[in-house]
Amino acid sequence: MILLAAGVLVAMPMARDAEAVVSKAFVTVGLTPSFTGVGSISFLVNNPAGTSYLSTTLLNQAASPNLVETTVTDANTISFFWAEVISGINTTSLPLFEFEYTVTNNQYPVFSLGLDQNAGMGIYDVNIQPLSTSLSSFVLATRYLTDTGVTQYPVTVTVSGAGSGTVTSNPAGLTCTSGPCLYGFDANSQVTLMPTPSSDSYFKAWTGSCTGTGNCVISSLAAGATVGAEFAKYQAIRIAGTTSYFDTVQDAYNTATIGAVLEAMATTSASLGALTMNTNKTITLKGGYNGDYTPSTTLTTTVGTITVAAGTLIAQNIVVN
Repeated sequence: MILLAAGVLVAMPMARDAEAVVSKAFVTVGLTPSFTGVGSISFLVNNPAGTSYLSTTLLNQAASPNLVETTVTDANTISFFWAEVISGINTTSLPLFEFEYTVTNNQYPVFSLGLDQNAGMGIYDVNIQPLSTSLSSFVLATRYLTDTGVTQYPVTVTVSGAGSGTVTSNPAGLTCTSGPCLYGFDANSQVTLMPTPSSDSYFKAWTGSCTGTGNCVISSLAAGATVGAEFAKYQAIRIAGTTSYFDTVQDAYNTATIGAVLEAMATTSASLGALTMNTNKTITLKGGYNGDYTPSTTLTTTVGTITVAAGTLIAQNIVVN
């Protein structure tokens, strides 16, 4: 059986210091959910630049003595075919396979899987009926080995959002302003990721392995971690002393409590809209702020008609249209 497919090269080179030279990479592949009565499994491992395939190890295969393995390699991919040709196997244990690579140029290679439906790649039963032909059924994990024998796992950060900023790490090594960015850290070590927003942005939230808005602390790195970091641009008006931002003065007023101060940027891309005050609360509306909410000498001119039906409005540095 010859499997042919066009592989996709995926690589994220990261230079390492002289203390930790990555020499090998190990890629494990399993299936989710568990499958019963599997007759064959076939897929591609896309080989990043700077790696050389060494060997394949079948894991958790003791239930069957009738395995057939075919590994077809080229510079870009490994086409891997595994078959239990008689009674079928149950894939209740993960992972099932491990692929070993040498690594050159002191990089952290990133591996990915692919399927070629024309070659019948996927998960099939003993009657060659498809159980799954989706990449979502495959679980891929990567670890690295240094020349001193230290195991490392990848931490991948993806920066997103309308704002901008930088995520750095402790221990040092990862600096990310867009994504994805990858760096390897020693197994079982604590890794702290720290977000620093640009002057016109704020840090909104972590996703993936961390939540909230503080530092992301991975207390013991026992496997690869994937983290999203979202930065948002400051909206044109906010309630002072909070992280509540709004596009219109009406939305800010509706949320504000008695005595609140609403701070408005001097220069905005759109009108802050009209304001109708219809509750008995005192509000201060202050204009003339820069994009990072530091005071400027410029007035805010993008507020529409103001109607005070109830309560009290104190306006500063505002030109009402």
